[in-house]
Amino acid sequence: MSLLLALLPSAWPCAGLITPDYSEQVASSDAQQAILQIGAAQIGAEYRVRYAGNATDFAWVIPVPGTVDSVEEGSEDRFLALEAATAPTAVYWSFDDDDEGSGGCGSGCINSSYELKGGGDNLADTGGRSLGGDPGISIVASGYAGAFEYTVLEAENADGLIAWLQAEGYDTTISAPSIQAYVDDDIAFSWVAVQLSPDAATTPDGGVVLPPLRLTWSAGDDGVLHASYPARMAATSMLSEVRTELYVLADSRVAPANGWTAAERSYETDFEYTLSAGADVEPAEAYEDLLRTTGTTHPVLFPVWGGVYEDSVAGSAYLTRYDTIVAPPTNQTDVTFTESGASAGFMTTIGKQTDAGSTGAAWLLPIGLGGLLLRRRRV
Repeated sequence: MSLLLALLPSAWPCAGLITPDYSEQVASSDAQQAILQIGAAQIGAEYRVRYAGNATDFAWVIPVPGTVDSVEEGSEDRFLALEAATAPTAVYWSFDDDDEGSGGCGSGCINSSYELKGGGDNLADTGGRSLGGDPGISIVASGYAGAFEYTVLEAENADGLIAWLQAEGYDTTISAPSIQAYVDDDIAFSWVAVQLSPDAATTPDGGVVLPPLRLTWSAGDDGVLHASYPARMAATSMLSEVRTELYVLADSRVAPANGWTAAERSYETDFEYTLSAGADVEPAEAYEDLLRTTGTTHPVLFPVWGGVYEDSVAGSAYLTRYDTIVAPPTNQTDVTFTESGASAGFMTTIGKQTDAGSTGAAWLLPIGLGGLLLRRRRV
């Protein structure tokens, strides 16, 4: 789901990208973003991911904790606006520093074009037909969402879902344990499988940002509306770490649950959390170090930003942003969110002194997928 990712020879991070032959083709990701919109009877989620690899095509398999209502093309502009509004503020102290900052993804984001397999964003009901006579799996809808061709499935057993993926030509050698865990869960997960064929199989240094995908879902068989991000899809990744940014829109500030916690900070008395970057460390790197210190082997999210936000889809809502960098085995449970009722706003600042005794200027430093791409290219 949440964002979404990949299968490296033994990588299946969050909503896995599965290639036809994992030993020959790779589609892997170390950075992902998700927007969760909590409504009274429905959850909306948009996923955006950066991937790298040499796969000519791959499937993106997303477990959904409820009944899928729609599958649509997401909005790149929505993610860029959220990044710019909530990114930690980088403050440089220097009398001579008159540089201007930049917003959004900047020149570092690489967006690629993909084979468009059809048109239309509406969920097409297929009548719950069974696949190949197997009563354990049903195709309930199919259609097209932007560059994606999608299929919505319900699976009573993992074998049926795995068989369907294999019939579509995808290797499930590594993903099978994750599929089994979701099918065995008390929550009756639905599944959304989308297929994508990039124009160029091999990605450039720094990776490619996939077009965002938007899903909505309502309560499933358990009658509960789950606002969650499928973090445990990344548990078997062979990557050393996975970075995730979660934006949650609700009536009030949200708190993580289901084994995940928020790093401590006083919202009411410490509106601005300030981190100091060392002389030889840039603000973006200092922030990444903070996330690693907070997370890595602990299921902890860092509260980056909170406040009332005018969203292009949700309208006026309270927005909470959480970031984390963790080692894949840390993702043993999905991140779920509950509303706290709190409305105090907060933000994060990273300060760096470049000239002793100066007071200088400040600007926003986008530390999202775009910011990471820029930083990694300079390495």
